[in-house]
Amino acid sequence: MSTLKLIRERSATLIAGVYNSAPIAGHVAGMIGQSRPKWQVDVVAPGDIDMNRKLVPENSRVWQTFKRTHKVLGAFGLIGGLAIGLVLTLTNAAVFASSPEMTLIAFGLYGLFGGLLVAGATALRPDRDLAAMRISDAAAEHKWTVVAHARDEREADYLSDVMAQSGGRVIRSL
Repeated sequence: MSTLKLIRERSATLIAGVYNSAPIAGHVAGMIGQSRPKWQVDVVAPGDIDMNRKLVPENSRVWQTFKRTHKVLGAFGLIGGLAIGLVLTLTNAAVFASSPEMTLIAFGLYGLFGGLLVAGATALRPDRDLAAMRISDAAAEHKWTVVAHARDEREADYLSDVMAQSGGRVIRSL
């Protein structure tokens, strides 16, 4: 699905490292943030009122992802459902051949709804919610979290390795 470019955010993966103290978290954030833009690396402190902005720095792009996934996957689902309905109609099975129009409509709607369900799961990305919940729990335990938004899989692996090697408990979304 990556070739369809459904995700409109610059970063699809959230990497976080949880640390016991502010100096360690600040050092790690400074180390990995040297060659990256400001939006990509941040530190979440206990009681941080800007936590949501730090976890999702691209709110406007999330809406673009939502619209794009629903248009593309809804259309794919509709076309797939219509294709299945057409194949079933052409098999001349009595139940489908007796009403080919209703078969096409029913399977087209099933495909459309299925595509929209997949689009919702893709756009909302429940894996990010789980990571955000763990980061929030760490803040409630008075721990500091370095949050990084990886642009690709290679960068996500690098950031995970750096945070783990620096003694952090790594949290990663898909």
